[in-house]
Amino acid sequence: MMRRSPLWLSPLFLLLLTLAQPAQASWAREKWNHFRSYPRMERAYSLLNQGDLVGSRALFEQVYRIDPARKDVTLELARICARQHDFSCIQQLAQSWLTRSPKDAMGYMLLAYSGYLSGDNTLFLSNAPLALQRTGISAQYRSTLAEAWLATLTRQGQDLHAAVQLIEQQKISMNSSKLKQWKAQRKAAQLALKATPAPQMPTTPTEYVAKTSPNLIPTPTRTALPIAPTRPTATPRVTPNPSPRATAITITAPTPSPTPAPTFPYVTLPEPQRNARISTELYQLAQQHDQAAIQNRLAQVRRAQLFTPQLQESLAKTLQRQHCDLLLNLIPVETQATLTTVHSQMAAAFCSKNAPERAAAHFAAVNHLRQQAGAAPDLIALRGETDALFAAGQTKAAMQQAYALLQQQDSSELGQKLANLALQHPDFAISHEITQRYPHYFPKGALALNQARLALHNGDTKTAIETFQRSLTENPDANVWYELALLHAHEQQHEEQGHALAQAVQLAPEQALFHAEYGFWLIDDQRPEAALKQLELAIQLEPQRIALLPQIAFLKMELGLHPAAIIDLRSSIDQYQTIQAQLGISGDAAEQQLFNWQRNVQTLEDRWSWSIASQIRLNKDPDTSKATSPVQYAQYNGTLDLEAAYRLAPLWDTARPSWLFARANQGLDDQSLRASANSATTGLGVRQRLLKDHMLIASAEWLHRDDAVYRNDAMLRLSGSHPVNTDWQPVGAQWTSVNLYADSAWLLRAESYYLTAAIEAGEQYRAPWLAGKSSIMPFISSIATANTDNPSHTVVSRVDLGVGVAIQTWHGADAWRAPDLRQRLSLEIRQAIAGNSDDRFAVLLRWGLFH
Repeated sequence: MMRRSPLWLSPLFLLLLTLAQPAQASWAREKWNHFRSYPRMERAYSLLNQGDLVGSRALFEQVYRIDPARKDVTLELARICARQHDFSCIQQLAQSWLTRSPKDAMGYMLLAYSGYLSGDNTLFLSNAPLALQRTGISAQYRSTLAEAWLATLTRQGQDLHAAVQLIEQQKISMNSSKLKQWKAQRKAAQLALKATPAPQMPTTPTEYVAKTSPNLIPTPTRTALPIAPTRPTATPRVTPNPSPRATAITITAPTPSPTPAPTFPYVTLPEPQRNARISTELYQLAQQHDQAAIQNRLAQVRRAQLFTPQLQESLAKTLQRQHCDLLLNLIPVETQATLTTVHSQMAAAFCSKNAPERAAAHFAAVNHLRQQAGAAPDLIALRGETDALFAAGQTKAAMQQAYALLQQQDSSELGQKLANLALQHPDFAISHEITQRYPHYFPKGALALNQARLALHNGDTKTAIETFQRSLTENPDANVWYELALLHAHEQQHEEQGHALAQAVQLAPEQALFHAEYGFWLIDDQRPEAALKQLELAIQLEPQRIALLPQIAFLKMELGLHPAAIIDLRSSIDQYQTIQAQLGISGDAAEQQLFNWQRNVQTLEDRWSWSIASQIRLNKDPDTSKATSPVQYAQYNGTLDLEAAYRLAPLWDTARPSWLFARANQGLDDQSLRASANSATTGLGVRQRLLKDHMLIASAEWLHRDDAVYRNDAMLRLSGSHPVNTDWQPVGAQWTSVNLYADSAWLLRAESYYLTAAIEAGEQYRAPWLAGKSSIMPFISSIATANTDNPSHTVVSRVDLGVGVAIQTWHGADAWRAPDLRQRLSLEIRQAIAGNSDDRFAVLLRWGLFH
């Protein structure tokens, strides 16, 4: 079956490109790849916005296989692989870029990205500078990569001098404050290494915790709360000045008795009361924000070996409402019943709402403690651990925990959530278990759809198509029909693709994308009227889809709706920058496309065509007794030709128009503009184009010839031509032009024929030093002729080779129209190399003006 192709590759479009001169093959290939990718990209982004990583990744991988050089697709694939923790996928993308474009930064950046995500510092640090030394990524990516590089070097204590020098050489913009901060941190670390004495073992639990966990326990202030009575100070000995009337007396302060070591004030209380008093005291200190006093009191409690699981639970009950920061410092994640309690771990879990990974660990500890005690799992802890794992991005672990929770407590909300996650992550083993145990939570058709996408991802298109159809039987969905249509298109199943697109349009008539894609399919199916209706519906639903305007104009041209087609083409020209931006066309391809639209406007608007041409033979004709045919005379002798034609309404379609024409020919004497006697010809006739894709024209003409046996005759003629790049080209300093021509005719009364075949090939060079749009073209040519148009019906034949040079200019262009006047002046030398004609050598000076 035919493979579905976009509108731009339809026979109509190829015809228009033939008339308006196609661009280079590489441009056509690029445009073909873009429009193969366009519907897949739009669907992929839609699935990505819905959270369907598997479906969007499959579509992005299709686009990547179509056009692996597209960086936006590569980056989207890398992001999805990162979200799925598939680092090998990112490395495969990187190796493909390195193989294809080793001088581009993209491959090295992807390798660095993979190392950064997986924690492989060696991979990251070895590839980040290689990426920054190359071009090919945006300034934003370069800046982000440079910042991550410096941060990693700083974290590992490596020298930043070479890195900063490279960043400055590459002129990578960075946050100056961050750069200064990294330099300062590095300098401070180096100074600290020199000045820091040998570490000493801490002597108290508080000191140990403060030294090993500086971020968890604040440093005490200098003014600390006294924790024991102050020892009395001895009275100093006083020796007064001696008096002449008194004996010296020495007063000595009494020696103080030894003070007993202080004891903890609540040690004698029963444990419940002691725990309550300590909890109340710490709560009051927390209310006063006196961190130093809190640390001192906690140190006392630990030295007195009074910090028991029961005290921890009492503190948790006291602090959990207003002082979660202190509670978290007191209660680490612990699963030993001799060190903590269920209530303590639960309180710490609820206080860890801003740290979901820690909250999940505390909730897990709750159920571990309950399991040790032989109790059933706590459903609140199970649900809390599940939600915390989801919040921490640990999807697989969260699904496993939710699966366990669902077995303990049936919940349709949780079941549906798990079903959706299983669809998004079919590669997880837990997803298969959920599918087998809880199929009733899955939406209708969802399981089959998931199996179809998995089969498609694995390259099993046959299974994918079958399961897509099963899914649609269970739950008809427009998006799934469209996805199936893309698969049919990939498998070149034209009829099946059209059926799927028709179903998508029927189920979702408000979706402009489906109408547009169905319109392209209808064009391939040779149904222009239906295609036009679909494309017009698409642009009505989404007016911003102005990229459809040129296609709508081409369909109207094919249907003969010329005034409407002209309006759409002019509108396309007015908005060409926006349209080409939507199509992803730029540079020379954009300029050529704009010119083609302008040429189509000019062709549709101008129904009249005419030409004036003259030819002077600069050498003598050795033999004029054997007259050639009416057309062949102008190929070798001096002549003046006039012709006018009017395009009629087409008999069949707009691609096969009809013309009425009139022409006159006057022979000229060699080396002059003098009219030759009895060498004038006039004619009236009608022409009809026969083929849509190739220029084949049939004509019937009445002739009046002064120098013929039958002065009035009728001629039937069949001619064809194929010009390549003979029109003005809006881009390029030079281009190759080729023109093929063939002609055959029969004169009814004279019962004679003539045949002609000619080719001209040259290289046109843009000539800005001439007026307007101009070129100069050296060329070579060859012409072969044969005719019996003479009194004896003798076959006169010849084959010529020629060389020449031509100057051409184009005039009459405006903002909406291409040039409608072409002028050509050429000098050509011909040498006969075969045939029985006596005329063996000719030098021709030719001029023509064509509209």
